[in-house]
Amino acid sequence: MYFLELCFIYPSFVFPSEEAVLEIKRQSTIALQKAVSQTEEKSNETLLREREQYERLNQELKTQTFEEAYAVFNRQEDGPEVRFREKKEIFLLLFLIYLAMLALWS
Repeated sequence: MYFLELCFIYPSFVFPSEEAVLEIKRQSTIALQKAVSQTEEKSNETLLREREQYERLNQELKTQTFEEAYAVFNRQEDGPEVRFREKKEIFLLLFLIYLAMLALWS
């Protein structure tokens, strides 16, 4: 048979019904919504994991920096060659570290 004859004899064979088209649209919309929700869930999990890692590393860095600065300050105080200028520089360094940490916290 020719194509035009098929169109007239079996119209549902060539042209799908409106209900079938709507069903396909509905199924594809549902599949798309599932894919979007799965992607959002994975991205939220990744963001949470990265934020926790950042906070942990940030806290470790703050602790390490204060410990190192305090050790330098104590080592300088214990030595007999302590001068006012050296103490002033160390105090300034500690103050700058403190300001940097305040900026990281906010």
